[in-house]
Amino acid sequence: MITTFNQPTPRERKQRLYNCEAIIERAKRHFIDAGHALLEIKHEQLWIDDYESFEDYCNEKWNYSLNYANRLIASYNTITILESSEVVPVGTDGKKYYLLLSYS
Repeated sequence: MITTFNQPTPRERKQRLYNCEAIIERAKRHFIDAGHALLEIKHEQLWIDDYESFEDYCNEKWNYSLNYANRLIASYNTITILESSEVVPVGTDGKKYYLLLSYS
């Protein structure tokens, strides 16, 4: 089934854009929070009393593959590094590249 939308007015478009961006912002924060929580569970072995391995925990509790859980953790780690560093966009060829100026 394909969803079709009526053409909104400029005001409606702005409001819908705002609503969609709010959803994306919340979702972005949630995956970072999930990565942080998974990192703590993995690092502190909080799963150990009920599961044979962190992989089993991820599969059985969240239906996540170990690869996906590790990608969430890696995303959290990357965001943490970038938020604590000076990063600037560089390049003039229409593509965005980022230069990591400092890492604390």
